[in-house]
Amino acid sequence: MDPRLHAEPVVSIAAVFEADYSRLCRLAYLLTGDGTRAEEIVMEAFVRSLAKWRTVREPSAYVRRTVVRLSSNRRRRAFLERRQSFTREPVTKPGEPVDHVLAAVRALPPRQRAAVVLRYWEDMSEADIASALGCAPGTVKSQLAKARVALEAALTNEEDR
Repeated sequence: MDPRLHAEPVVSIAAVFEADYSRLCRLAYLLTGDGTRAEEIVMEAFVRSLAKWRTVREPSAYVRRTVVRLSSNRRRRAFLERRQSFTREPVTKPGEPVDHVLAAVRALPPRQRAAVVLRYWEDMSEADIASALGCAPGTVKSQLAKARVALEAALTNEEDR
């Protein structure tokens, strides 16, 4: 058995679940826009993490990264399903109030949306975001810059209405 695997005490999955579940559900909700889907993603992330739990150095970060990746996969799948359907569901019901900031964030491309949510909601550093998204820190910087420009334009247009 490799002694490096047990150099630090292993944090129980139950402890990480209790500490991080609500925060991870909010993260998944912001990435997907669907509360039920967000809970499913978080539960799936914990199930997938269980197999590698003893070898993971930072369990919270590992589960968060899994949530981001699963959210991205589900967004991609949902996009393809919507693209193939002939009828399009309205984004909001008539007369329903719209949170224009959340709507502007949801309108961003998936990678930009993930970078914005991780940076400004999760308060993660660019290096941590790069790790979570599996890209270079420079890519995170450019995605955040593009997202800020898009959000400024969308929110300025909203104020003009």
